Amino acid sequence: MPKLTIVSTHVYSGLGRKASIHFLADAYARRGYAVSFVSVGRGPLHRVRNKAYRTIRATVGVNQWRSYGGVSAILTEQALEIINLRKKPLNELWGRIIQMSGCRIAAPARQAVIDADILIIDSGVSLLFADAVRALNPHAPLVFNAADIMACIGAHPLLTQLEQRLALNADVTRIPSPLMQSLLPAGARCLVAPHGLDKSVFDACRQSPYKDGTINIVSVGNTLHDAASFDLFAGALEGNVILHCFGGSVSAVTSPNVIYYGERPFAEIIPYLKFADAGLAAYRVSASTAYMADSSLKMIQYRYCGLPAFVPNTIRWSYEGVITYTPGDRESIGRALMLLLHEKRGRKIEGAPVLSWDDVAGMILAELDRSAGRRLSA
Repeated sequence: MPKLTIVSTHVYSGLGRKASIHFLADAYARRGYAVSFVSVGRGPLHRVRNKAYRTIRATVGVNQWRSYGGVSAILTEQALEIINLRKKPLNELWGRIIQMSGCRIAAPARQAVIDADILIIDSGVSLLFADAVRALNPHAPLVFNAADIMACIGAHPLLTQLEQRLALNADVTRIPSPLMQSLLPAGARCLVAPHGLDKSVFDACRQSPYKDGTINIVSVGNTLHDAASFDLFAGALEGNVILHCFGGSVSAVTSPNVIYYGERPFAEIIPYLKFADAGLAAYRVSASTAYMADSSLKMIQYRYCGLPAFVPNTIRWSYEGVITYTPGDRESIGRALMLLLHEKRGRKIEGAPVLSWDDVAGMILAELDRSAGRRLSA
């Protein structure tokens, strides 16, 4: 059985929300790979500041391998964590300290890296461990899953440097949007493979969680979250219009029209997505983060479920079912809500076909084969 090892900041636990890298891990397990998922880069700051992480950590433990069907996973930690301190001198100092501290793969996880036939390094803090991964296994094909551009999400500048370097050194750099290619080095071997969707779990879902007579809007995640617009949106709801918030989608507004669920397993969120009347994507987005329009997993989920989507008007959206608003503008947000209530409600959107995660996994393998052919012919 071929072995595939993923190194990511995300934790594979069966708890909380799932990112693209979790779905890729599952797809490769279905393809017959022995998948090892190594979580890196978290430590004391996460334990103090992140309640969801504390819950996951208490459940799975640290430096302990656990099996989840076809995926074996381990959570490792480090003493120091990299954060953006917002001041150039402080960031330079902290970056040097982080590098001097040694970003090594924890001993219990090293054999999984050494034995891998294919390596995948995820974007984010896991970039700090790319050199350590390559030192342990210099021969396996290396895939960089560039799910985000570090400079665009406010990451520490060191992560941007490492991202640019890994994009050049990886055999394949998978990007979910073509708009990301210009933000990576010209020599990067980029594969445009949009996020996939496990369509079968949506298709199998039959039971709506919503009460009869209610109009339901769903919000999932908090990437580039525009808290001010989110608060205005939540505060504008009344009557039988309910906003259901999952993950980090939170508001200062306390209202019977807003329900907060926190982090939930993805399977629990599916019926809320499938049977909603609309989706909210309160992005703080600009031209530099326009790739979010193409790569947003939540927008793909909204598209597959046929939901009109509330989105800011600061960029051009390719999704046909958008209802745009001006960020921070109470009247504009109110008009967007009225449009849903009086024109769009109940009108499912016919969007573009979406890929499955098995499709995405296959595209990456095919590109690795082409990359190997290029190396042999060079």
